[in-house]
Amino acid sequence: MKQKTILLVEDERIIGLDIQKTLLELGYSVPPLVSSGDEAIQKAEELNPDLILMDIALSGDIDGIDVINKIREKLDIPVIYLTAHANDTTFKRARETEPYGYLVKPVGKNDLYMAIETSLHRHSMQIKLRESEERYHEIFDNSPDVIYHLNERGEVITVNSSLLSFFGYEDDSEIVGKSFVEFIHPDDRDSVVCSFIEAIKAKRETTAGLTFRLLKRSGEPVWFELHSRMMFDENGNYHKEVGILRNITDLMQAKESLRESEEKYRNLIENLNDIVYEIDGNAKIIYVSPNIEEISGYTQEKLLGRSYFDLLHPDENMEERKEHFKKVLSGEPLINEYRFLAKDGSPVWVRNSGRTVVHGGTVTGVQGILMDITEKKMAEEALRKSEEKYRLLADNMSDNIWVLNTDLRFTYVSPSVSRIVGYTDREYLSMRLEDILTPDSLELTMRTVEEELAEESRKNTGNEQRYESSGGYRTLEVELIHKNGHRVWGEITAKFLRDDSGKVTGILGSTRNITERRRAEEQLRSSLREKEILLKEIHHRVKNNFQVITSLLRLQRKSIKDVDLHRVFVNSENRIRAMALVHERLYQSGDFARIDFSDYISLMAAELFQTHHCDPDRVKLQINAGSIQLGIDQAIPCGLIINELVSNALKHAFPDELEKKGRIEISLHENGAGVELTVRDDGVGLPETIDITKSDSLGLEIVHLLAEVQLRGEYGLSRENGTEFTVRFKMEE
Repeated sequence: MKQKTILLVEDERIIGLDIQKTLLELGYSVPPLVSSGDEAIQKAEELNPDLILMDIALSGDIDGIDVINKIREKLDIPVIYLTAHANDTTFKRARETEPYGYLVKPVGKNDLYMAIETSLHRHSMQIKLRESEERYHEIFDNSPDVIYHLNERGEVITVNSSLLSFFGYEDDSEIVGKSFVEFIHPDDRDSVVCSFIEAIKAKRETTAGLTFRLLKRSGEPVWFELHSRMMFDENGNYHKEVGILRNITDLMQAKESLRESEEKYRNLIENLNDIVYEIDGNAKIIYVSPNIEEISGYTQEKLLGRSYFDLLHPDENMEERKEHFKKVLSGEPLINEYRFLAKDGSPVWVRNSGRTVVHGGTVTGVQGILMDITEKKMAEEALRKSEEKYRLLADNMSDNIWVLNTDLRFTYVSPSVSRIVGYTDREYLSMRLEDILTPDSLELTMRTVEEELAEESRKNTGNEQRYESSGGYRTLEVELIHKNGHRVWGEITAKFLRDDSGKVTGILGSTRNITERRRAEEQLRSSLREKEILLKEIHHRVKNNFQVITSLLRLQRKSIKDVDLHRVFVNSENRIRAMALVHERLYQSGDFARIDFSDYISLMAAELFQTHHCDPDRVKLQINAGSIQLGIDQAIPCGLIINELVSNALKHAFPDELEKKGRIEISLHENGAGVELTVRDDGVGLPETIDITKSDSLGLEIVHLLAEVQLRGEYGLSRENGTEFTVRFKMEE
């Protein structure tokens, strides 16, 4: 198999030389080290390597990200970035170049190999995917049926050539980007849209057998049967649809006569939960559903043949109702609210939705649905009375109380507004949000409103519980514009008002002046930010210095032939790496003061097993560590102790003549007011002749000094069934 060529770009010569030698050991072809951006672009064009290892922070006018952008203009080469650290801005820029991975210095041999092989495999798979997509498009464009893709807004993303040629379009620019509904026959649009909405609410992934008419470019209608698949994202939201349309015009023409005879009865059945009625052109009742008795007290038989207007409440405007009836007969749809008079004399509020009935091209009457809204009207009246009490309370509070309608216009503002922003409540009612809030605060407010409305939409799917934060209230801190021009910080607590169906009808909220509190908080944040930046830079520089030292030792070790001296260098590298890992975890930590030591143990132990080339099938590693946070003054000595004891076990506890499989266990847990660290193995055991306090071994001497002197703790040694070291110390506050 041909060697893969890796182009290495690194301006730190020592680090670059170390990585270059590691790549050669792994069997890759590596051209001479490149240290500048311009040279990297030139070499990439000359060599067209299989992969580029690119240091982000290059000296010179352009960094590694800019270099990759220029290379990608001409070549399709996978890239892996090398970095000691990266801030959010750098990471976002790097992500836009679509790298195949990131390696954080110092780079281990196994991590380097796995990252390169994974990237090469992924790049190969992407090439195969492009070839597969080309074959798919050939099948897609030559299908005899119409195939389409829609996005979450119902707009056409792609269509096959069958749709273009059959419907008389010259190219897909006349279709792509337009709403699919535009191509549906006007008489079928409502039913098709309702079907899709119901399918989305029910999270139904497939739709089959839906029939409707599409319009050709010439306006000619064509019947189709739809088979589609809807796709939902991980949150259950609809975001895509793929559909196949089959021409069934001949079949539908045969069914048309039957459909006309069934239309009347289907319309009557569709809304049986409410009252369904039909009246003729003279407003005589010719049908009413039996549940009319539950609402009005009249039986179905008593109402048939009576005038529709005889049932209206005496306080209703009779002339207005008759005028509405004439409009419906003329073809104008109608939705209105009015009162009926029940048999017992009580008023019954209904919402009426009526439409014209046409048979053979002639208007014969009106069909409609009546919804009982009496309780809603009573609740509205109770709310009106309650609001009178609420206004009295709100007008006398120190905080500003306000109400917005769905157009985000103020419908009420308490007089206390003048103490916060200087405007009177009358002036405030005529103002818009953009007159009151700064641009940033306006954007935050609008985004919060949109999030709440989106949450309402998800609730309406019927598959999610209603989300309410803090009892339904949202709290925001916004910047207000005072009447005299200066800025005032306010804390807004708001709640969305809803009707019985859950629909948003407005927003109720209060505003409190928190300007002085914000000033104090900003001073505190500024001071803390300066300290965090300084501490972060310290950990970064310490970690980089450790990396340089480790690289120097590693380079020197590779030229040493003496086995004992080679082992000394390896031990030194491991000790430095143990300290460097503490700074690396602190650099990644949120408070820069403490690290989760259980994560540190797992990472460090795994590296030691790799360094000593330990066969994982022969010696197993077991870690029993709770989540314990240690500061740097205790994390470093603990890390060094683990390094010495695990390294010692890997070197001496399991000699080749020992046939059984072994185990090394690291335990860390809180014990009363302190911490107990145990490293045990089931190997040959530490000889009785060795006294840890007087040993010539530097490793054991380090364990003794770190445990008693630096940790100010105590340690114990057990030689039963192997070797067990236990260190106990108090955790620093």
